[in-house]
Amino acid sequence: MVGVVDAILRKFPRESIEPGDMFIANDPYHGGGSHLPDINMIAPVFFKGEIVAFVANIAHHADVGGMVPGSEAAICTSIFQEGIRIPPVRVMKRGRLNHDVLDILLLNSRTPDERSGDIRAQVAANTVGERAVSALFLRYGKEELHRIIAGYLDFTERRFTASIARLPQGIYQSHDWLDGNKEGEKAEI
Repeated sequence: MVGVVDAILRKFPRESIEPGDMFIANDPYHGGGSHLPDINMIAPVFFKGEIVAFVANIAHHADVGGMVPGSEAAICTSIFQEGIRIPPVRVMKRGRLNHDVLDILLLNSRTPDERSGDIRAQVAANTVGERAVSALFLRYGKEELHRIIAGYLDFTERRFTASIARLPQGIYQSHDWLDGNKEGEKAEI
């Protein structure tokens, strides 16, 4: 999900985003996941009429089209062979599902009923997340909650930095093999 909120905010000005909006994306080159079956669902959290946070979830979908069922094949040589590419688009507007977007996604899957259920589950998860985060803002207020979040991030950074510092100095290398397309063929990585 790294970068997905930034990708949304580059495409959609904050003033155009409203309560009940949700965005969907899967393209790794445009704020999506690591590959096309990983679909992100992102929703803003409002407090006193202002976006104060985002909630998001990512789900690995069993089929988003592409050259093979399941949307994953070692023989893919292009991202277009993996399935439908979804840039950040608004899938919910003011709490109402954009059926045009959903129809495009479902038409590009071999299992549209499953995709519909999984997408709706992601919407539901964000709805629950948005309510929970909103409750935190109501309980603590914007300034205090942002201070708490910043403190948590600082604490995490300190622990991570300390863990790295405990590693012995040196040069670290790794070597592995990836099976090739032909029997017995291996590719070095």
